[in-house]
Amino acid sequence: MQEEKQTLTTQQAIDVAIEHHQAGRLSQAENIYQHILAGKPNQPIALHLLGVIAHQTGKNDLALDMISKALTVDPDYAEAHNNLGKVLEDIGNLSNALDRYEIAAAIEPNLAGVHFNQGNVLQKLGRLSDAALAYRKALHLNHNSAETHYGLGNVLKKLGRTDQAVESYNSAVKIQPNYPEAHNNLGTALQEVGRHIEAMASYKKAIHHKPDYATAYNNLGTALHNDRKFDAAARRYQRAIVLKPDYADARNNLSTVLQLQGKIEEAVQQIDLALFHNPSNSGWHIKKALLLPPVYDSEESIDAVRNNVAQSIAALRKQRLSIADPVSEVATTGFHLAYHGKNNRHLMKEIAKLHISTCPQLTYESKHFRSRKSKKKKALRVGFVSSFFRDHTIGKFTRGTIKLLTREQFEVFVFRLPRRSDAISRFIDDAADNVVLLTGKLKEDQARIENAEMDILFYPDIGMSPLTYFLAFSRLAPVQVTTWGHPDTTGIPNIDYFLSSKDLEVDGLSEHYSERVIKLDSTTPYYFRPKPQKEKFTLNDYDLPTENRLYLCPQTLVKFHPSFDNLLGEILQRDPCGRIVLIDDDKGGYLKQGLQERFSLSFPETQQNVIFLSRMSHSKFLHLLTLVSALLDIPTFSGGTSSLEAFAMGAPIVTWPQKFLRSRFTAALYKQMGFNDLIARDSDSYVDLSLRLAQNENFKSQICDKIRINSYKLFERHESIKELETVFIDTYKTSQEGHTLPYEI
Repeated sequence: MQEEKQTLTTQQAIDVAIEHHQAGRLSQAENIYQHILAGKPNQPIALHLLGVIAHQTGKNDLALDMISKALTVDPDYAEAHNNLGKVLEDIGNLSNALDRYEIAAAIEPNLAGVHFNQGNVLQKLGRLSDAALAYRKALHLNHNSAETHYGLGNVLKKLGRTDQAVESYNSAVKIQPNYPEAHNNLGTALQEVGRHIEAMASYKKAIHHKPDYATAYNNLGTALHNDRKFDAAARRYQRAIVLKPDYADARNNLSTVLQLQGKIEEAVQQIDLALFHNPSNSGWHIKKALLLPPVYDSEESIDAVRNNVAQSIAALRKQRLSIADPVSEVATTGFHLAYHGKNNRHLMKEIAKLHISTCPQLTYESKHFRSRKSKKKKALRVGFVSSFFRDHTIGKFTRGTIKLLTREQFEVFVFRLPRRSDAISRFIDDAADNVVLLTGKLKEDQARIENAEMDILFYPDIGMSPLTYFLAFSRLAPVQVTTWGHPDTTGIPNIDYFLSSKDLEVDGLSEHYSERVIKLDSTTPYYFRPKPQKEKFTLNDYDLPTENRLYLCPQTLVKFHPSFDNLLGEILQRDPCGRIVLIDDDKGGYLKQGLQERFSLSFPETQQNVIFLSRMSHSKFLHLLTLVSALLDIPTFSGGTSSLEAFAMGAPIVTWPQKFLRSRFTAALYKQMGFNDLIARDSDSYVDLSLRLAQNENFKSQICDKIRINSYKLFERHESIKELETVFIDTYKTSQEGHTLPYEI
C-alpha cells in the first residue's frame, strides 16, 4: 500500500510539472522534474520531459542524453522517440530523426504529431511524395491542424500540384486566420496559377498579421510588378529592404523595376548591393551586364551602351560562372537590344555562348530526339511555346494558326505558363488539342515538353520572356522554329529557322540572323480582323484640341529611337498648326519624362507641341486611330498589331522601311495590299508624306479608299495557314534525312 501511495504522489508531481511546462514556466517545471528524479533516478516521464526542456532552452546535448535515458528505461515510450527525433532534426541529423519518428509511429500509430514530424523531415530530405503521405496521415488523425495543412501545401507546391497546394493553404488559414506564413505561401501558389489579384490579397493578410514580414513585402512587390504596377512594386521592395537590409533578392527585384522605369543608375546600384550581400549569385552578374536603358538621349549613347555590353559579356565568359537555372537566376534577356536600330546578330550570339558556358543544362537534348528513330506518323506534333498566349500581340498573331492547322496532318500542343484568363487565352486553349502548363523552372519545363515528344516546336517570340528564351536553347524537337513576335535574331544554336516573309527582308540575310530564314509569301499569319467598335468618341473624349492637325504615333515609348526626333521636329516646324500625339506607358511616366527631356534638346522650339495621352481602353484606342490627321510609323521599329488595327479601321500610316525586319512591317502590309503611296524613300519624303496626309483631304481620302478596298488581303488569309503547313512538313522531312533546308528559302 505504501508503494501505491508513492506512485500516486509521483504522478501528481508530474501532473503539476506538466501544467507549469505547458504554461511556459520552464524553471518551475524543471525543479519538479529534478525533485522526482532525486527520488527515482529512472523515472522515464521526468527524464523525457527534462530533456524536452533542455531542447527548448537550446541545450541539445543534454536533451539527447536525458531523452535517451528515458528510452533506456522504457523502450516503447512513443512520445520520447518522437521528441528525440525533434532534437536530432533540429541539429541536422535528419536520417536518425526519421528513424525515431518511424519507431514512434510503429509503437503508437495514432499520434498525429509523429506523422506531422515525419512529413517535415521527409520534405527536408526531398522525399516529397512520402512527405505528402505522412502529412495526410496526420490530417486523418487531426484535421484541424493548421501547421499540417501548411506543410502539405508546401510539399504539393514543390511537386507541381499547385491547385491542391492552394486548397491546403486555404485550409490552414481557415483554421488559423492569423497564420502569416500560410497567407504568404498561399500568395505564391496563387501567383503560380495566374491568380495575381488574390495573391496580392494573401500577401497583404500576411503583412497585416506580421508587419515586419520582409518576405511577404518582397512577394507583394513581385505580384504588383506582374500586374504592371511598377511604382507600387518598388515601394514594397523598398519596405522589404528597410526591414531586412541584407535582403539580396528584394534588391535584385527592385533593380528590375527601376530598369523598367528608366532609372538605370539606381538599378545598377541595387544589383551591386544584391551582389554584395550574395556574391555567389552568378546570374546577377549577367543581369547587370544586360541592364539596358529603355530610353537613350542620343545615338552615341546607344553605341556606348552596346560597347559596354560586349565588353561585359566577354569579361564574364572568362570568369567561368556557374548557373543552375538562368530563368530564375538571370531572369532577363537582351530584349532592349532590338530597339537600338543595329544589327544584333554578333551580340546575341555572344550572349548565347555565355549562357551555354554557365549552364550546361540549357542545351539539354530530349531522349526522343537523340534516338533519331523516324516513326510513321499519322500527324506531326506541333508545339507552340510562349508566355503571351492571351490578350497580347502574340496571342492575337497565333490564335488563328493554332485553331486552323489541319488536324489531318498536325496535332497541336500549347505550352504556356498559368495566367489570368481572358477571351483570347480561352480561345487558344479551346483551339489546341493539348494544353501543357509550364512551371517557370528550366528542368521541369524541359521535361514537360520532352514528355510530349514534339516533332516541331514553334516559338512565336523569343526574347520577350526569360522562360521561353532559355527553353529555346534546348533541343526538344527535331525542328525548332521562331518568328518575328520579337523581331530580332536569337543567337541560339538550337533554333533552326526564322520565319519571315519576302516583303519583310532585304538582301544579305546572313548578316542579320543566326537562324536559317524562310521567306513566306504572306506577311501576316491568319489574323482575325478587329470588329467594328460600337462606342463612338470625339476628340473631346481624349482632351485633344480640335483646332490642330494631329499626328499620332501610337507605338510604345521604348521604340522611340533618337534618330526619329529630327523627323518629328521637322513636321512640327513645317506645320505650326500640327501637334504630335503620343501615348504614355504604364511604368509611372519615367519613359515619358526621358523623352520630354530629349525632345527639349532635339527640337526645343516646338517640343511643347508634343501631347502625351494616358493609356486607354482598346475600343477607345481603335477609334482614336480614325480621328487624327495622320498616323506616323517609327522608321527603326515599325508598328505591328497597331498597324494591322489601323488598316482594319481604314486609317493610313506613313512609314519609312529601313534594312532590318523590325522596321519593315507596315511597308510589307502596304505591299500585301498592293500599293505603296505612303512608303517613304528617305527622311525628306517621310516628312513630305506626313504633311500631305494631314493637310490634303483629297489625298487622304484616296488612300483611305484604297485601304478599305484592299485591307481584306491582310486578314483571315487561309493561304498563310497552307504556307505554314508546307514549311512544317518540309522542315520535318528534311530533319529526318539529317539535313536542314538552305539558308534562304
